[in-house]
Amino acid sequence: LSCYGASTQPGQCCNTCVELRSAYTARGWSLDGLKDTPQCKDQPLTPRFEQLENHEGCRLTGYLNVSKVAGNFHISPGKTHEVNSVHVYDLGAFRDGHFNISHDIHTLSFGDQYPGIHNQLDDTRKVFNESVNIGMFQYYIKVVPTRYTYMDGTSIETNQFSVTEHLRNLPNLQSLKPGNLPGVFVYYDFSPMRVEITEEKQPVTHFLTQLCAILGGVFTVAGMVDQMVYQSMKQIQKKVSIGKLS
Repeated sequence: LSCYGASTQPGQCCNTCVELRSAYTARGWSLDGLKDTPQCKDQPLTPRFEQLENHEGCRLTGYLNVSKVAGNFHISPGKTHEVNSVHVYDLGAFRDGHFNISHDIHTLSFGDQYPGIHNQLDDTRKVFNESVNIGMFQYYIKVVPTRYTYMDGTSIETNQFSVTEHLRNLPNLQSLKPGNLPGVFVYYDFSPMRVEITEEKQPVTHFLTQLCAILGGVFTVAGMVDQMVYQSMKQIQKKVSIGKLS
């Protein structure tokens, strides 16, 4: 039986599902779709096939050391190769032209956490339907260096960031242009400015000053309301005394 183009030797045959899976694996091709071939249609689903049927994805965790210059990191399908110092992707495993770029970002940070920090991409979910056949989702991040100083004098050097996003719907794998690659891309750039945050314990005098300001405001408003009521009552009594109030 045919290996459907996955044969690595002339005249190679794939008479069983195991041989066909081995040939596809050797080529680095996706196993999705093999269940419809004569060799595998009557075979029980392997864990790999079950994952494909259930549209399972991957969970990634880790960290990167980056220089303080503009750059990017991305998650894309296929194998990577270096050709003439150029990063090239082999997308042969996705010949069917489909790659779902739906993703969840549980947490993404540039440096250590500090009290009160809010990373805008934490708990982010992007789900794309069938209208996005092959997509290139891009996050553009502006990283701001930050120094946080605690009350005891210790400090940490970290970063916070702002983010914008863009989705580029690509036509198909066969007509991809240079620079267009399906996946999730994070482009980052560092701001030349730095933010300094310092913890301070407010003295009692500051609290008393705020309290006096609040009380002064309350008495001022109460005085204005009292004056308005007094003038209104005075005008009413005047009209009553001359009989103009019916």
